[in-house]
Amino acid sequence: MKKNIFRLTAILILLALFLSGCQTAEESASLQPTEILPTNTSVPPSATAVPTDTPESTSTAVPTDTPTSAPPTSTAQPERLVKSSEELIGVWKGYWSDITTILMEFKANKQSTQSMTNGVFAGSEWYDFKDGMFTWGKMIKPMNAATVCIDNPEANYEVYITFRGDQPEKLRFVLVGEDQCSDRQEFLDGKTLTWVGEEMP
Repeated sequence: MKKNIFRLTAILILLALFLSGCQTAEESASLQPTEILPTNTSVPPSATAVPTDTPESTSTAVPTDTPTSAPPTSTAQPERLVKSSEELIGVWKGYWSDITTILMEFKANKQSTQSMTNGVFAGSEWYDFKDGMFTWGKMIKPMNAATVCIDNPEANYEVYITFRGDQPEKLRFVLVGEDQCSDRQEFLDGKTLTWVGEEMP
């Protein structure tokens, strides 16, 4: 009888252990992590933004004063002989004795007038231009001219001109023969006059 009770007790204990083990296995199985399904929660744009290759300079560039190329200037043409008296018309500036500035105006009526830059009259005479030769003629209003110059006013010069584009720029006189007006020769022969304008300033 005691043996039967002992066996029954042993079976109950084994059964209890078995059931206890099964329960522990179920609990541990229930503690396994479960998969979290994604939700529709929106993500801030900054988290998903893809950087672009656009340089920062396009949005932060500061305009600079980039120098523009200067407009092209007209180049000086080669010096050549004056072709007609029309090319001489206007006011030209030269230096007598390399220190005194004199303005010489050639007019369409073939009269020339000389004056100082301060407006003081210095003389007036006729001129002519034929076959490429410039000829001084009779003096109209000589001023402090030597008698030999007044009595022998004629003299021949070759005249060379330089243009810059369409604008006259320089005149150069070369004496051909003699000039009895020594002051005029000193002012003109081998010297260069520069263009001032169409009228006396």
